Order: sequence, then structure tokens, then C-alpha cells
Amino acid sequence: MRVYAQSYTVTVQEETDAQAVADLLAARGHRLVAVRPVVNSAFEPEVNGWWRVFSLVVDPPTGGDLPVEPTAEIRAVGAIARRFRGVVTNSYGNRADLLVRIFNRDGLVHEVSQEESEAVRAPIRAVEPAVAAVVLPEGLRCGPFGARGKVLRAALEAVAQATTDATPAQVRLAPTGYEDAGDLLATLHDQAMHQGTCRAWTAGAVPLFAAIVADERVSDPYVAEALALLYEMAIVGRRQMAWRADKSVALGQPEAEGGDESAARAAVVAVMPALPVGRSELTDFVLGALAAAAGSTAPPGLDQIARDYPAREPAVALIHSLSTGDPNAIGSALADLKRVRPDLVDASESPHAPVEYLALELLSGLVEWEIGHARMVSRRLWSR
Repeated sequence: MRVYAQSYTVTVQEETDAQAVADLLAARGHRLVAVRPVVNSAFEPEVNGWWRVFSLVVDPPTGGDLPVEPTAEIRAVGAIARRFRGVVTNSYGNRADLLVRIFNRDGLVHEVSQEESEAVRAPIRAVEPAVAAVVLPEGLRCGPFGARGKVLRAALEAVAQATTDATPAQVRLAPTGYEDAGDLLATLHDQAMHQGTCRAWTAGAVPLFAAIVADERVSDPYVAEALALLYEMAIVGRRQMAWRADKSVALGQPEAEGGDESAARAAVVAVMPALPVGRSELTDFVLGALAAAAGSTAPPGLDQIARDYPAREPAVALIHSLSTGDPNAIGSALADLKRVRPDLVDASESPHAPVEYLALELLSGLVEWEIGHARMVSRRLWSR
């Protein structure tokens, strides 16, 4: 067994608040807790003069080679930060021996042994909610990748070249250097939204991906990937505001969608009417999520998916609720989906974020899951 630790950084405005946060983390059995002022932060100049609390907690190993995300502790630390109008600015896990060794002890205010920590944490963990069992549905159907990889790659290249005149230079293909069609599409993805961030040219790349979706030569899995990228383009501004919700409250500065993000979302809305429906279960599901993000009508096949796969009814209900714009309806549908798919819930999500943004973020994870678990079936074998 390998023992993993979780490190946290909480940022608050006042030294007295930082000391209070440190005491509360120590009361939860965090082994090491330090408090230091924020001085000359180049990355976050707006918090210079504030205070940071650094802590480290080590729970007993759960077995296996991979760490298990401590969702209950992540939520608890987030709640403590918000109690003092602060924000969790960092949270990550690694091997306990490594993190204990490299922990910066400047400003150390609490330190206990692992035995003392476990004595404190045992009753805390005992009352944590049990992790709900997840019953995963079978994958949605779609056509296969296709055996003729060269033909598929040629189709993608043709689409890319056909839109070259209108496509930003930053998203144009080099003539060679791609292992396969997937590599080519991934390259276009990275150029349009490097590491998931919106650029000045992202909106200009939207028609390229819409053309890929509409081209019948491109197989379903790649169409689904292109639709998923359009989805990310449509939600990127709201995703960033959800991530920054606690910080916005702490700073007293309401967030607004950036100009590049607004342009990308508007570009997606503009291409929605031209996107084909009914290609496959997988593409219709992703298109339904995209419609929710763009404020468009979901494809008819989405309701058929809910009938054929009852386990997906909460997801389809959430997509439909987003089209209403009613926060109460969205909140109710989001709660239902979280109950059946707790594996997709981000433990660090903020209650300060609008429920619409949280719903779109959860749908992003669901779209990724659906693409990764799709059943590729020859269309000759399909039957209702």
C-alpha cells in the first residue's frame, strides 16, 4: 500500500482570519499548518498583503496504487475558507513521504505526528457520508472509427483546407506530421483552445469544427470529439467564472465573461442550425449538451436516449432544464444527476457559483465520459 497526502492553500485577507483558519485545520487533524503573508505575488497581485494558510493532511492508505480523492476533506476546507471570505487557491495530492519532506515550515503554527493526527481524524471520517455506489449505464452507440484511416485523415484534411481562408492562422494545419486522424484533430483542438483556454482566435476556429461535424466522411467518434470541443468553446467563460466564484466574493468584484469567451460562445450559437442531428446516439447526446450550452433546441434523439437508457434520464432532464433558464429547475435536475453520478461531481465546486455554471461543468465531465465509453457498432447491426 502507498500512503498519499493532500496539501491545501487557503488565502484570506486578515492575519487574524488566517490564524483562525489554521486552528480549524489543525482541529481537523492536519499534520502541518503554516501561516505566511502574501508578498510580491506576480501571479496574483490583487492578493498582495493578504495571508495564506498552508496545510498538509495524511489519511491512512485505502489500498491500490492510485490515490483516492479526499472529497469530504476538500469540501470541508472549502467551507472553512468561505467562512472567512477566503478561497482555496491550491489543493493537490502526492506521496506522503514526499510532501512531508518538502513542506515549507516557515510560519509553522501547528505540527503533530501521524499518530496524533489519526486520533483526531478517525471520528471525523467516521461521520462522513458514505460514498454512493455508481451504477454506470452501457455505452451509447455510434459508428466505428472505420478501417480506412488514410481516407478519414484525408477527409479531415480536406475540411481543414476548405476552411483555410476563414480559419485563423493559429489554427491552420501543417502539411505533415500527424500519426493518424485522432492526432490531427487533437492538434486542431490544442491550437484552438490550448489547455482549455480561450484565445482571441478561438471564435474564428468555430466554423472549422462545425464543418468537421457536418462532413459525412468523418466518422462518429471524431464528430463527437469535435462537438465536445464546440461545447468547451461555448462554456469556457462560464466555467472560468465558476472556478473564480469564491475569489470574486472575497475581492468583492463581480465576474463578467471576457470578450474572447463571449465571442466564442456567440460563434457556436451561430453554427448550431447547421449541425446535423440523428447521426448516432453518441453524437445526439453530445449535441444535446451543446444545445443546452448554446441556448438551442436539443435534438429529438435525446428524448429517445432517455427512453432507451433510463439511467440517463437525469442527464437528459438536466439538459432540458438548462434550456428553461430557471435556476430552480436547473438546481433540482442537477441534484438528481449528482445523486446517480457522484463520480462526476467536483468536490471543490463553490456554492457562490450560479447553478447554471455548475450544471454546465458537470455536463462537460459527462460528455467526456460518454465519449470514452461509447459502443462502436456497425450500423448494419443497429436495431431499435
